[in-house]
Amino acid sequence: ELVRWGLATHVVPVARLPALRRRLGVALQAQKDTPAHVVLEGVLNWFHLRYGHEVLAFSRCSLEEHLPAIDRCFGNSKSLTEIFNRLAAEKTPWAQETCDHLQELSPTALEVALQLVLAAAAPPGDTTPRGSAG
Repeated sequence: ELVRWGLATHVVPVARLPALRRRLGVALQAQKDTPAHVVLEGVLNWFHLRYGHEVLAFSRCSLEEHLPAIDRCFGNSKSLTEIFNRLAAEKTPWAQETCDHLQELSPTALEVALQLVLAAAAPPGDTTPRGSAG
C-alpha cells in the first residue's frame, strides 16, 4: 500500500532482503567512487523491478473503499484536532475505529508523524511551520 500511496518508492519481498543486502555490499565495494545513495538507488531499482511484482500482484489496497473518507479526514489537515474532528464527523464504523485506534497511540508520536508528512508535502526549501499540536 505504501507504494500505491506514494509513501514508498520500492517494494522487495522479505524473502529477498538477504540477497539485496549481499548485492548492496558487493555493489558498494565495486563502485567505491560512486556516491552510496546512487549505488543504493541502483540496487533497489533492480530488486524492485525484478521482484516487486511478487508483492504487488497479490496485494490489494485494503483502504481503497475508504479513500474518499480518508481524503475528507486527513486531506489538508494541519492539526491532530482537525483530524479527530473530521473523523468524528464521518459517523462511520471505519472512522470510529480509526479515531479509537489513533487515540490509543502516543500524542507526541502522532504529532511528529503529522509534522513529517506535512514537511514532506511542502515545497523544497519551505520551512514554514505546518500546524500545531492539538
